[in-house]
Amino acid sequence: MNPSVRSLDLLRSSGLRITPQRLAVFESIAGLDHPAVDEIYDHLRHSHPGMSVATVYNTVERLVQEGLVRVIMVEGKRRYDLRLDHHDHLLCQVCHRLEDCPDDCPSAGMTVPQEFLVKGQTWQINQHTVILEGVCPQCMNSQP
Repeated sequence: MNPSVRSLDLLRSSGLRITPQRLAVFESIAGLDHPAVDEIYDHLRHSHPGMSVATVYNTVERLVQEGLVRVIMVEGKRRYDLRLDHHDHLLCQVCHRLEDCPDDCPSAGMTVPQEFLVKGQTWQINQHTVILEGVCPQCMNSQP
């Protein structure tokens, strides 16, 4: 796997030391669509046989801490996204594929206030995620 210049630049700009493991994990997140740690590990285990699941997990969490990767909770599982701008997602209820909503998605124009009053208490809203669930075209076409 050849590292892209963009990946190297992003890692350098964060101030993180560039290690083969960090670069491989970052490139896997870029190449896979919203992967979970187990998917990243499966993707890397042949090309990096010495890399453990713990190394992948720790590397991903460090990338999250540095603001290079975003966590999306889907069906109780942490999945990772390199796209940091606000955007919504589509989740297939059959194959569990998660993909970015296009800019004209029905929820795209939705605005959320920075504070919510819930049961008399104020919540500060830092981010929100909208996940639209349905059946993707591939699963619809494979149904009898």
